[in-house]
Amino acid sequence: MANILLLDDNDVAGCAMQEILTRGQHAAFVATNADDAWRILREGVLFDLVFLELNVSGSGGINFLRKLRDDWFWKILPVVAYTTERDSRMVRKALALKVQNYLIKPYQEESIISEVSKAMQKPWRDLHFDEPASFCTLMELSPEALVTRREEVQSGFEAAAKEFPAWAEARENEENAILRIRDLVSSAEGAGVWAGLDYLRDLQIQAIQGNWAAFAGSAEPLNFASELIRCQLNPRYA
Repeated sequence: MANILLLDDNDVAGCAMQEILTRGQHAAFVATNADDAWRILREGVLFDLVFLELNVSGSGGINFLRKLRDDWFWKILPVVAYTTERDSRMVRKALALKVQNYLIKPYQEESIISEVSKAMQKPWRDLHFDEPASFCTLMELSPEALVTRREEVQSGFEAAAKEFPAWAEARENEENAILRIRDLVSSAEGAGVWAGLDYLRDLQIQAIQGNWAAFAGSAEPLNFASELIRCQLNPRYA
């Protein structure tokens, strides 16, 4: 079963998509505007695929897609543009933003189920990690040791989510902050965890530059990275 988000402000389209996905034993959630779609996504790491109407609320669909591709984590989330938009310029924009496919309405059940199956062949969450078996062989680790390492990284992200935001006001000593971030990066790399690494490296740059305000909103992405690790360690969680 996959968890699917549809961004479309057409009620008929929303009902049709839900019926098709339910028949395929998938869970379907509908957002009628980009703000709600973003909020729903950020509440967890459970979604496997987004179906997107590019014309929702004017240009809201394509802007939502750009926002996804600029995000530290969601940039690799599979998105299918399933839209009424036939303009070649819009098609090129969507393809440049790496949609999984570009389909024209009306919905075709076979195409929808096929796109879900394609997204589930290699879930985007797994792309934030080295494959466990090959990583264990490379690092000469037992599977149990790898699990322990990843659990430690998860705990490290959770602790950072509580600690780092305070630096926006406390102005943590630069050397200590850089060391703290570097240790978490090193632990993640040693566990084959890539979720959150780019974000941590950016925070390290902000600390070097003395831009402590950048740490004010760090709790959400750090907790999100922790949730990604939880999903990887517990596949049934999603």
